[in-house]
Amino acid sequence: MTVGIEATLRESMLDWICNIGTPTRPTDTYYLQWHIADPGAAGTTSISTALPNRDALAGPTPFWEAGASGTDGVVQNAKAGESAAAGGADTISHFSVWSAATLGTFLFSGTVTTPQVVASGGKLTYAIGALTVTLNGAA
Repeated sequence: MTVGIEATLRESMLDWICNIGTPTRPTDTYYLQWHIADPGAAGTTSISTALPNRDALAGPTPFWEAGASGTDGVVQNAKAGESAAAGGADTISHFSVWSAATLGTFLFSGTVTTPQVVASGGKLTYAIGALTVTLNGAA
């Protein structure tokens, strides 16, 4: 599985569940990195060349919320937003979330519900529920 939660964060969650550790939230502000395909296990594969800079996700309410009823293990964006202006054209299908605008720690990745074409000079816009992250469990 390459789209999902980063390995160290996943281990921290498991330690918490098994009562052998107490995780702390990695950051208060998260940063979206846009991708043209699966970001890979480290979140560094297929970064959009049109939108190479990360977009900050900050605000008075949480950016993520539980997915729609019947979608256990899924979170989605609770806020609409847009990227910075694109420096070229790309089709965006995935995203990764980081702890900092540059460098930082890769936290998790997910898919854009409907891949979007962004034109040079244009902005990628996303509606509430357009970005999803899934934590798969035992079936």
